[in-house]
Amino acid sequence: MSIIALGSTPLKTHLAPLSLPYFVINVNSGLDTTSGIPGSPCIRAEVTLTLALPKVGLLTPQVRPYTGELFLADISVPPELYKKLGLELGSIFAPDTIIQVE
Repeated sequence: MSIIALGSTPLKTHLAPLSLPYFVINVNSGLDTTSGIPGSPCIRAEVTLTLALPKVGLLTPQVRPYTGELFLADISVPPELYKKLGLELGSIFAPDTIIQVE
C-alpha cells in the first residue's frame, strides 16, 4: 500500500489516474466534505481514516467508491469543545481509539 499526502491540485491531477492503492488521512483529495460530491479528479482510496468526527460528505452513499473502508480516529478533542458546539457524543471511542464507520 502506498502512503501519499495529497493537498495540491497539480499533485492530485498527476496521481489520480495511477493504479495504486491509497490510504487517505482525514479526507480524500478532490472530495467535497459537505456534499460528498467527488470532483474531477478525486482520489479513490481503499481505506480512509478520518479524524475526530466523520465529515457529513463522507457519510453519503455516493462516496463509498472513493473512501473504501471508512474509519474514525480519536484525536483527543476535549468533550467540553463538543458541548460548546452543541454536540453530545457520549463515549463513541470507549471501545477503541479507531473505530470503523459502517
